[in-house]
Amino acid sequence: METNGASDEEQPPGYERVEQELLRETFELDEVTAFFQTMANSTRLTILYILIEDGPVESADLADAVDREQNYLYHHLNELEEADLVRKRRQNGTSVYELSPDGGQSVPRLLDAIDDYAARIE
Repeated sequence: METNGASDEEQPPGYERVEQELLRETFELDEVTAFFQTMANSTRLTILYILIEDGPVESADLADAVDREQNYLYHHLNELEEADLVRKRRQNGTSVYELSPDGGQSVPRLLDAIDDYAARIE
């Protein structure tokens, strides 16, 4: 994960402000930045949305949903796995993808924190 290059004690005041005011010290800025870097792709965002809404989905069905070959899809699924947002399991010889426990908890919490902040500044 890319970091801002500063230790927690040396973090610039602007970074601290984002963590305190926007993220309410629930997340670290580097963690949120890594999440948005992963999600800055329409295929990965679509995959994550499908898994949130539909639960576990076979890789072939995900490939159909995003109109991509499975080999192309695996690149995006691997990035989501590396970000600990999804996990893969084998079921009857087929790869099935689902939200990871961390992804299932952190994605809604992150979006809620941003939504709460937006409501406070309106």
